[in-house]
Amino acid sequence: MINVTHLSIVRNDAPDLPDALIFGRDVFSTHYVDASLSVTALMRGDTDTMNYLVYVNRTEVDMLHGVFGGMIRGAIQAHLKTATKMLADLRKRLESGAPPTDAAAVGPPRKSR
Repeated sequence: MINVTHLSIVRNDAPDLPDALIFGRDVFSTHYVDASLSVTALMRGDTDTMNYLVYVNRTEVDMLHGVFGGMIRGAIQAHLKTATKMLADLRKRLESGAPPTDAAAVGPPRKSR
């Protein structure tokens, strides 16, 4: 699959606006995607230690039409439930504080599969 995406990045220093906005638009895709638009924003929180990363994506997939559309849709929905849990776990890890600085606190390296 070949995919060409146009990105626009806007940075800002005003306190009431997001620090960064990133807009992504699908220009060309050889397979599977009819259209895609994404917006990512890095926003300051109420305190200096709180920041928010907001990501919104809208993609129209061409695989959901036709005879096997229902089966494919079910598989995608199951995958999205797993991805939602992974994002929740990532959020918990990111909000738990700074990572440990010494290697002993990190633990042994993971085995590759």
